[in-house]
Amino acid sequence: MPSEKMGVIQGDELQDLKDSSARTAFGMTKHDAHERQICIMCKKKPDLSKPVNAREYEISGLCDSCFDEITNIGEDSDF
Repeated sequence: MPSEKMGVIQGDELQDLKDSSARTAFGMTKHDAHERQICIMCKKKPDLSKPVNAREYEISGLCDSCFDEITNIGEDSDF
């Protein structure tokens, strides 16, 4: 149950919400993906040779391709 204090979810409650959302969306948590050394979305081993890819995987559990797909960053992007 979320805290009543200013409607802010923090600490264990926030982690539980993130884990529950990840399980619903991907069938596993980011922690599960990290333990198995796979992308949370495509379930393939991510290429972590570039620091930016390794950092994104650490943050989100997504490989570079899946991150680009979710954020619509790709060859046609202005980024």
